[in-house]
Amino acid sequence: MNNRIQTGLLLLALGMAVPAWGEDPNWLMWKGEVAFSGGLDEFRAMKILPYKDPKQKRIVYGDMRGRLHILQYLKNGFREEWTSPNLKSAVMEVFVEDMDGDGRMEIVAYTERGKIVFYDPEDYQLIWQNQETDFKAITTLKIDDVDDDPNKELVFCADNRANENDRPQYHLYIYDGKGRFQEWVSEQEYPLVQKSASVASSGGPTDLVIGDLDGDGEKDIVLNSGYVIDARFKTVKWHSTEPFGEQMGLLDVDSDGIPEIIAQVSGRFLKVFSVVQRREKL
Repeated sequence: MNNRIQTGLLLLALGMAVPAWGEDPNWLMWKGEVAFSGGLDEFRAMKILPYKDPKQKRIVYGDMRGRLHILQYLKNGFREEWTSPNLKSAVMEVFVEDMDGDGRMEIVAYTERGKIVFYDPEDYQLIWQNQETDFKAITTLKIDDVDDDPNKELVFCADNRANENDRPQYHLYIYDGKGRFQEWVSEQEYPLVQKSASVASSGGPTDLVIGDLDGDGEKDIVLNSGYVIDARFKTVKWHSTEPFGEQMGLLDVDSDGIPEIIAQVSGRFLKVFSVVQRREKL
């Protein structure tokens, strides 16, 4: 993408509130509730970036060539303000979160080949990155508070095999968001087995969501490979006989106060799964 992005990328978000400035619903002047192509969540590697000066309107995104970009909004469009060093593989997702509870946001991103980086959104300095030898790949990552401390955690699936020629080993990890250290890693592997008419292949889970899925007051980690894991005790609550889908969300569809798993399959179709009932809801 060149240094300017056409403002036509911005559309009014219908019913999907995201951080925005101003009161007039005028996307050209960055006023009202704006999102990207109808929903900010559709672009996991692009986020609106808050700034201490409310007049500074910016976007951060990561590209498949392994760089982060900060775009500054001007009168009629965007101009590139900063580009990160090359992270050596495609950026999978970008987050803007207060990771340590100090009231200041951090830019967090991870790459296809297992690099995690934290950047300061004000001066664009690198805060932290993991070692390049830690993982061969990270297939999905989410940020949430899954324990009793005030800090958020990184929850992710990664291939931690020692050698490139070894069999991939996908484990679940939890890293402390403040100290950036490993709190826990699963002993169990969590592959995503995909079956076709003639062959079965396996890789890592490509999506995860976090929430209380059975009403016990504790958060659960849901992998799209079909696993539901208690975030506190790290035990498997349910292993579905089939993967949930490519992408997932949580929604209470039956007004019982407990959300169900909404999963997208084959790129467009939806399934609904109940963790309480341990089955797909028909």
